[in-house]
Amino acid sequence: MSLNLAEVLPAIDFNDMAINFAPTYHRTPRFIAWLKGLISGSNSWLFKNFWNYYYGDSYSNFFIDTTNYNLNDTVVTYGGVYISTVSNNLSNKPDVPNNQYSTTQTYYFGNCVYYGYDLNGNPNFYQCNVTSITGTFNQNSWTYITGSPWYKIAPSYVGAKERSEYCSQKLIFEYALNRLFRTNFNQPTSLNNGSSSGKWYLPTSDIWIQTVSITEVSFLSYDTENSILGGYKSSISFDNGSELFFTFDSYISASNSTFQYIVWIPTSLSIALGSNYVSIVSQQVNNIGILGTSFKIEIY
Repeated sequence: MSLNLAEVLPAIDFNDMAINFAPTYHRTPRFIAWLKGLISGSNSWLFKNFWNYYYGDSYSNFFIDTTNYNLNDTVVTYGGVYISTVSNNLSNKPDVPNNQYSTTQTYYFGNCVYYGYDLNGNPNFYQCNVTSITGTFNQNSWTYITGSPWYKIAPSYVGAKERSEYCSQKLIFEYALNRLFRTNFNQPTSLNNGSSSGKWYLPTSDIWIQTVSITEVSFLSYDTENSILGGYKSSISFDNGSELFFTFDSYISASNSTFQYIVWIPTSLSIALGSNYVSIVSQQVNNIGILGTSFKIEIY
């Protein structure tokens, strides 16, 4: 049975809720105004994020390193959807670990770092409040903040409803990966001989999958090591201690069959994802692919 979030989280009018929650004898203008201010902000924010988690985020822009974000601004990255927890949030990439303060790096107004730990072992976060600073940590040049400058509110800008419908069928698989990484999916218009290239239809999407056939080679055993059977050289084999030779024919996988398909991604995407692009793409592939199948990531 599928879950419809519209039934779980209906469109709520928080102004009406403030009135309906109050007992009849407390429904005075002053008391209602106080209730509206009390519940509208937090509940509408929570409702919006639940809704975006289920249906997806269609309005937030992709994170730009040079943009100065304000408190509660939301951005999209390849790793999910994040909301800013501070104002003047500048050059703090959401989907990478927060940087520990370094005496050799120059920091600018709005940059956030962590320096030292509190009594519970949690890192202390700070935001630069001067034009630039480098060298030894100077407490006066930093403003203490209560935590990381970004809070992750969804694992993807694609809604959970849509993601639950993805499967490992080739076209759907390719569509899903291109959608998740904001690359181009091209609807195939014609079949193509992909026996050598792996591209079985045209046009090819930015991210496309090449199925690799498992290659089997025959291992032969006979009474002499140099016996030639059907063009294959055998290996000597006999019953232990009996010197009575016996033969058998078994199949083993060739050394080049360690994966079952290749996920090809553009070089530009690997650069955008950074040095960990293989693990980032692999995580999404594992979420969609069949359990137990093997693959590798290649760039072109």
